[in-house]
Amino acid sequence: MPTHKLSLIYDHQIFQAQVYGGISRYFEELIERAAKTPDIDLSLFLGFHINRHQFEHFRNHCGNYFGVRVPLLPKVQQKFIYRVNDLAFKLFEKRARPRLYHQTYYGDPLPGFRGKRVLTVHDMIHELYPRYFSKSDRTSQLKKFAVAKADIILANSQSTKNDLMRVFGTPKEKIVVTLLANSLRVKAAGHALISEPYLLYVGSRETYKNFKLLLRAYGERKALHKNFKLVCCGGGRWTAEEAQIANRFSISDRISVLTGDDQLLANLYKNASAFVYPSLYEGFGIPPLEAMHYGCPVLASNTSSIPEVVGDAGYYFNPESLDDLADKLEKIVTISEEREKLVQRGIEREKNFSWDSCFDQTLSLYRDLASTD
Repeated sequence: MPTHKLSLIYDHQIFQAQVYGGISRYFEELIERAAKTPDIDLSLFLGFHINRHQFEHFRNHCGNYFGVRVPLLPKVQQKFIYRVNDLAFKLFEKRARPRLYHQTYYGDPLPGFRGKRVLTVHDMIHELYPRYFSKSDRTSQLKKFAVAKADIILANSQSTKNDLMRVFGTPKEKIVVTLLANSLRVKAAGHALISEPYLLYVGSRETYKNFKLLLRAYGERKALHKNFKLVCCGGGRWTAEEAQIANRFSISDRISVLTGDDQLLANLYKNASAFVYPSLYEGFGIPPLEAMHYGCPVLASNTSSIPEVVGDAGYYFNPESLDDLADKLEKIVTISEEREKLVQRGIEREKNFSWDSCFDQTLSLYRDLASTD
């Protein structure tokens, strides 16, 4: 056991940019466990942030803490808040004097930091699918700089590690894979909120998430939209393009777009006929684990990290092929014996992914890094 406390700091970057999301959830899981670890001297700087995760619960476990939740502001005012946070973080770090700095995104608010840097790379979507991002988006540039500057890089999957090595030329010994887990564990109580059988889609529907392929496949097959609704949870308002596709197939009345809390999502997973994950690329992909936890059969694209997560507990399809997706959709909702096998495999597979394991591995890397000169 270490004889001295490990001094560790997390910054504000993702919390000032993300109300909810996979990256801020990941850091919440790490920070919660770091706060409860006796030999960690934790400094947490959330800054003026819009994030809604409940970090206040960890405040008394931090040697240094600053965080003020603010409303979502217009972009001009957001930029001002970002500058204020960067300046305040420099002062905060001088007081905390940490040995380790785990930055929460790819910017560099501490360019002069003299300790050890830890960086998590969540995916390589900006590099592999640049067409989905504006020319003014600097994420890839900032990421490449942060990767070069980090002492160790945590990748969410072997797929992301491989992409890092291939795209940036990052040495493999600098990258460690730390798999993520499912945080959605509330009890799915009560009756089904959707009375008809339905297919479930969860999260953002934009660009590489490939939702429009699902929408077209659902519309193409009469047996699907006649016997099953399509339920979308999260992802914002229905867009004009989505409405146009739905109108073309006369399926608008068969689609529900819902938003809500964890209780709603748990209920939707528990009672869905199948969960569909058509993404072209994921650095990890937590929703399939959520579906497995609630006994929902998973139909997922066969790309990037997704097979690492789903394993043998789901059906796969080519996310570039409408016919393949439509065929697999019809299969997963009609073959009851196969569905039951997928459900049981999924329940067992989800148990292999643990936030405790993710943190224990990360903590071991922190300690190894802190012990080096």
